[in-house]
Amino acid sequence: MIHARLLTAVLVLLLSVGCASAKLTVLQPLPDRQDQLRVHVAASPQARINERDIGSFEQILTNRLASWGFRVEPGSGGGVRAVDGTVEHYEPGSRMLRWFFGWLGIGRGSVDSSWTVLDASGARIGACRIEGRQSMGVFGGHFDETLQKAADRLAEFLRAQP
Repeated sequence: MIHARLLTAVLVLLLSVGCASAKLTVLQPLPDRQDQLRVHVAASPQARINERDIGSFEQILTNRLASWGFRVEPGSGGGVRAVDGTVEHYEPGSRMLRWFFGWLGIGRGSVDSSWTVLDASGARIGACRIEGRQSMGVFGGHFDETLQKAADRLAEFLRAQP
């Protein structure tokens, strides 16, 4: 009886732990901090991501950056710092497979992106790379959790002081 309860508790713990993560690699640190910016996300030809998912990722980025105190300007107008991202790899994986077999690494999702920051004149002033992973979570975890973690790493990069 005790073993059954222990096994149940371990399974509930494994299912309730979200395993979305994102790793930031700074390639060129920013010289200063600026809270007003414009964000644009594009896909490399190898990324296999559709326009709807690009738009969703851009919206998640905008919302998360706003929650960090950034003022994200719409459109492509000049005069503000531009943050241009390229999704290089996009594989949301299978939520159902993560739910049942995530502890084995089956169904995992991933997103890899590179980011360039341009000043108002268009000169490159910063760059980073972000790698996001989703291996398991409650009922397989939602891949948006991985995109949110990636957005948080981007915000950390934009907030960092040299």
